[in-house]
Amino acid sequence: MAILFDKPEYVSALTWLGEPLHFGNESVLMRQLPQGLVDARGSWPYQSLPSAELIGWLRHLRQPLSLTWVISPDVPNSEIEAFHTDMQSTLVLLKAHLCHRASGVPAWQRYSARTRRRLDLAAKSLVVTREIFPAAPDVVTAWQNKLRDRRRIPKVSSPDHAHFKGLFEIARQSDDVAFFSLRWRNHGGYCGVFLACRDETKGTWHAHTALVDDQARPIFGMYLLFDTVLRTLAGSDIWLGGAPNSPNGLGVYRFKQRFANNHAPAKLLYVELDPRAANRVRAQHGTYAFIPDYRNPDVELRYELTV
Repeated sequence: MAILFDKPEYVSALTWLGEPLHFGNESVLMRQLPQGLVDARGSWPYQSLPSAELIGWLRHLRQPLSLTWVISPDVPNSEIEAFHTDMQSTLVLLKAHLCHRASGVPAWQRYSARTRRRLDLAAKSLVVTREIFPAAPDVVTAWQNKLRDRRRIPKVSSPDHAHFKGLFEIARQSDDVAFFSLRWRNHGGYCGVFLACRDETKGTWHAHTALVDDQARPIFGMYLLFDTVLRTLAGSDIWLGGAPNSPNGLGVYRFKQRFANNHAPAKLLYVELDPRAANRVRAQHGTYAFIPDYRNPDVELRYELTV
């Protein structure tokens, strides 16, 4: 395991999703269920394959009903299929994730005339720099909360303040987080951010957060952020994410397509750890077209206003 999303220090900063539980170099998040039961999920937004040892340990605990794990889009299909067969698990294709492959034709060589004009407009007022020691968790959290409100993003897909504080602390201690800041040229104030996390073995980067404030958005600050990230990290594959689970998800996906030259789906792995207990929950609370099917998607994906 090498992607930052796998590592215990990162999973420890995902407490809005559950209680972190560590097993060697692997981690899961324990989530509460009716009847005092729990189940387990992997990291957010995705990660490498779990080990067979982790699955065995979770079964030995006799506590979690199941494990739900979203697998990174760059994990080879052959590895996923072999694990899926050995673990007798359920495997589901999720949405496509966009990528800028270092070996492909650079996206900026295919920009439309309109995209180039927008980049020129943004560059007149804004500048992007890569910072080594990010120190703006408060403002990033505020932008994230505004974005969640505007786009009605489910809470499970919206990092909280504790997560950003933890991620920025990781950034100060390792090279596994890339922090790009968007600032105003005239006074240098923050108006946007792009965060990416690294796979130290493959050398690939995975987008974590991209945000701009209300003033930088109309002058295409997000365009300048994405373009600078591509050019700065051009020697590595850069995974840009997919369409968010929000009403304008398709528009966000189309925006990212300008900066991508490849794509692949993430996959969801579901392993039943305690079928008897899971069936009891299903019998009492019903089933849903969701994984795990004993969890109500209206509750799991509900939109919650920031208080």
